[in-house]
Amino acid sequence: MNIEAIENNRIIVDLSPKDMTELDITFEEMDYSNIETRRVIHMILDRARDTLHKDIDPTSKLIVEAVPKLSGGCLLFFTILDAASTQRLLQIKKESRELTYEFENIDNLFDLACALKGEIPFSSQLYTDNIRYRLIIQPAFGFSDVKKLLAEYGSLISKKELSAAHTKEHWKVLISDSAMEKLSVSQLS
Repeated sequence: MNIEAIENNRIIVDLSPKDMTELDITFEEMDYSNIETRRVIHMILDRARDTLHKDIDPTSKLIVEAVPKLSGGCLLFFTILDAASTQRLLQIKKESRELTYEFENIDNLFDLACALKGEIPFSSQLYTDNIRYRLIIQPAFGFSDVKKLLAEYGSLISKKELSAAHTKEHWKVLISDSAMEKLSVSQLS
């Protein structure tokens, strides 16, 4: 289990398939109305408090987003809300978070690949409309470290699944999986 504070009030927890087995939970079973899910969330927040040396109250107002990983396991994004927040209910929001970034030219993608130096904390697919390029990514642990690089070389088009689905349907696929890894290797050759 890897735990990282990505902002002052946001925490990301990367659970491997082994972690999920040890916690005796699956992505499909995650539901905050389930007492076992609440038990697991409290255990994870206790560990996060110890790891990050932060005062995290598991009974405080939280938003928990669960995103499945392609390799199994999942990412949990915790947002700790302030006491004045109008959010009433803690719930687990499940999604397969896909972010769509657009690049003006292929050189910007190669420059990004060089800047990442092989450290790529996301899975990716590459598409084109013969003018521009779109990279659809699924963030993993450590993604917060590369958001600035992505913004330097491209533009975030959308955090919505609809944009990713539109790109997949209407744009030509260039690399269907591990796009940035493949671009990085081509830059090293």
